[in-house]
Amino acid sequence: MASVLLAATGCRRAPFQDAGEAASTPPRLVSLAPNLTEILFAVGAGDRIVGRTAACDYPPEVERIPIVGDFGAPSFEKLIQLKPTAILYADLEDRTLPERLRAAGLQPVGIPCLTLDDISAAMEQIAILAGREETGRAAAAQFREKVAQERRRAAGYLRKPRVYVEYWGDPLYSAGRGSFVSELVALAGGTNLGDEIAAPYFQASPEWVLARDPEVILCLYHLTDGSPIERIRSRRAWQNVRAVREGRLCADLDVNCILRPGPRVLEGVRQLRRCLQPDDQQAPLTIP
Repeated sequence: MASVLLAATGCRRAPFQDAGEAASTPPRLVSLAPNLTEILFAVGAGDRIVGRTAACDYPPEVERIPIVGDFGAPSFEKLIQLKPTAILYADLEDRTLPERLRAAGLQPVGIPCLTLDDISAAMEQIAILAGREETGRAAAAQFREKVAQERRRAAGYLRKPRVYVEYWGDPLYSAGRGSFVSELVALAGGTNLGDEIAAPYFQASPEWVLARDPEVILCLYHLTDGSPIERIRSRRAWQNVRAVREGRLCADLDVNCILRPGPRVLEGVRQLRRCLQPDDQQAPLTIP
């Protein structure tokens, strides 16, 4: 469960040196978050990556890049050995790591993405670090325009179903107010029930869910021994929940497109819209 919540970490502006412009040799970057790796490729800087985490699995070209550790838990020794010009991270298990890296003469750059608008800003920041400023500006502008289109589309929905987001089923974890996933639910035409909770993520009780009678349930996890939908349907007290009665349980989702604040997130919105607004037959946006 901890890895799921860490993966949903979001991109606030962070100070950094303009390594891409100042360096006489191509920048050498390490990405410690899957969404940052995807952003690097989106701004044409995949060739600048010299290290990644085991969780960085998209696009397929990442397989050629050495692994420096797990998401949020890189190897300090491997980072030192790579001699990168910048180390990009979203969140870390060891909060002292940035200070240790700076003491070793390296440049850690924190880029936590928390909102859709943060993603385009991160594209520009990362592109500068990678020496791809022009392509970064173009990619960011294109992403901003597509987000604006989606917001206009969402504003036109007259009926927005009540949505319960389930990150995990035992215990129940859901998306609260201010979370990235809540923003995506709204963009896809739904109303997140968890918005009444003033926390991005929270442990929900079955009674809390039952009292709110969601019209749609989104399952943002997979199981090795069955389907989340089967698990939900097997909860005896949930048989009268409207989403269960009407069969509006959605688990066939690419959770990486939904939980990773990166360039593929609008594909995640399209998938959510199929669950929340099935009568919307407009052509989907083309996602690069």
